Amino acid sequence: MHSIAVYSYKGGVGKSSLTVFLAEFLSSKCCDQKRVLVVDLDPQRSSSTTLLGDERWLEAAKDGKTLVRMLRRQLTRPLTAQEARLYLKERPAARGKGKFNFLQSIQVLTTEREE
Repeated sequence: MHSIAVYSYKGGVGKSSLTVFLAEFLSSKCCDQKRVLVVDLDPQRSSSTTLLGDERWLEAAKDGKTLVRMLRRQLTRPLTAQEARLYLKERPAARGKGKFNFLQSIQVLTTEREE
């Protein structure tokens, strides 16, 4: 398993954009037979909403499928790998024809919304 971290303490430098572009590229061009997971630690949840859309993010939040909920759960009892996968929200691959036909499945572990 390979990991790539995109981070900076400064805001507005393109971290979320780079993360989304990199996830799209890896899922569609480089990673045959492999999955791409984006872990969004930004309280603005920019990468999450870009990849999932507002509706799917709201569904994830409503279902408790967020990084914060996963970590709270981890504090009470260690999670198994199977249990941890339940916190992921998937952006399904595009089906059919059109300009977004290239979009492949990407799994996202989203953060809570910044209040």
